[in-house]
This record gives sequence, C-alpha cells and structure tokens, in this order.
Amino acid sequence: MSDKIHKEVMDSWNSWKYDILDMNKSDWSKDDQGILETIEQILNDELRNLIESCALKAEIKMLRKELNDRKTND
Repeated sequence: MSDKIHKEVMDSWNSWKYDILDMNKSDWSKDDQGILETIEQILNDELRNLIESCALKAEIKMLRKELNDRKTND
C-alpha cells in the first residue's frame, strides 16, 4: 500500500466523519466523539502497519533475491 492510497483512505474517512457529525449533531455526545476519534486512530494505525508490512515484504523479497544470486555466483 502506498502513501497515495493511505491519503485517499484518510481523505474519504474525513469526508465520512463530517457527514456522520452533520447527521447526528442534534444528539452528539462526548462518548460519540470519543468513538469517532478511536475509529480514526485505529484506521491510522492499521494503515501505517499495512504500509510498513508491505515495505518489509519488499525488502525481504529483495534480500532473498540477493542471497540466491550470491549462491548462484559461488
């Protein structure tokens, strides 16, 4: 997952978040706000973890290839 996709997901979330707020502003509570902020934090954490995981997988793939190339050349 790229930073571009991460940004697109967060942009969509921000739009939806304000839609949720607008549709419920008459009875919005601190608990509702806390839930909304928790969802946003979880989303950010999961997206960051996905990006890191993809980067690590790419690095492992590159290192395996390098190791195989060394074995072939020996």
